[in-house]
Amino acid sequence: MIEDVVRDIEKWSLYGDNEEVMTSAIQLCKIDFMEFGEDWMSWSNHDIVDCYVKTIEETLDDILYQLEAQNAGEQLIDDLLNCPQDERIDYMRVIRGMRSGVENTFLSLFYYFLIHEDIQKKYGN
Repeated sequence: MIEDVVRDIEKWSLYGDNEEVMTSAIQLCKIDFMEFGEDWMSWSNHDIVDCYVKTIEETLDDILYQLEAQNAGEQLIDDLLNCPQDERIDYMRVIRGMRSGVENTFLSLFYYFLIHEDIQKKYGN
């Protein structure tokens, strides 16, 4: 049965408008199924959202930590050299990237729901 479920999850690569996002949803479904087995099929949408929220929180924490570290480095160099640097963090680029990441995350969550519901229907939970 494991091979059948994984194959049915992978079939979803034929669908969706955004290949990268669909691939992400497929990989997350496979990872969760392989880690939790048949229990994964009984998850509610609420359970899935909880997993996504935890992942998003960790990712955003990592991004903010990196930005804070880069900003602290810029400040330290400014203080040591007693002059501002020409190169700075491009915060607008970072924000646009974060926006795109959030949009892709929600789309991935939508695809995850579709895949999960399909597997639930086929394998009976």
